Amino acid sequence: MVTERPAIPAGFSLATRYLPSGRDIVGGDWYDVTVLPDGRVVVMVGDVAGHGMGVAAITAQMRHALRAYLVNEGSASVALRQLGTLIGALLPGKLATVVAAELDPSTGTVRVTSAGHLPVLHLTDGGARLVREATGPALGIDVATSYAEATVQLRPGDALVLYSDGLVEERGVHLLDSLEGLRDRAAAASRDPDELCEQLVAAAPTTSDDVTVLAVRRY
Repeated sequence: MVTERPAIPAGFSLATRYLPSGRDIVGGDWYDVTVLPDGRVVVMVGDVAGHGMGVAAITAQMRHALRAYLVNEGSASVALRQLGTLIGALLPGKLATVVAAELDPSTGTVRVTSAGHLPVLHLTDGGARLVREATGPALGIDVATSYAEATVQLRPGDALVLYSDGLVEERGVHLLDSLEGLRDRAAAASRDPDELCEQLVAAAPTTSDDVTVLAVRRY
């Protein structure tokens, strides 16, 4: 659904992988990279429940609406609240999750906001951690009054990984255990974004869901 090459500032590199489910060529997963007027870059991964062209059309509407809100407001937290209101009014009954990471390329500071999405991974020389502090309800469940944000400092060599639930879902395994397994695999993986995405996808459990991974690294 991304028709242009994502923009990434000097000193950073980005890679993505998308694997559709075995049932459909397109599904509810999506990613985006949006450059704000002040130079900050917002990387996002989202998931709309369902598969097929109808769901793909909804993801495109959400992506474009969220882009507009981000450029207008300059804040992922505010933009997600507005997107939640839009979904409730125009797409009742639809459920979606989104995680957004606002990167200031001049400092390496990242502000993470999540609407019901899985925690992002912060990879450093010392290992990997799940950024659990960014929380908020999924879109379509409730109109959130606020979202808890988390701040991450990307130092040279650090990487940030956003992903969809297809990367960790495993039948018979508790989600928390799957997340810990992903963290351990990420800690041992390459920090090069392309290699990192490839290694995480290759080690992912077999799933019937879409898989999306986005990795950004500071050099």
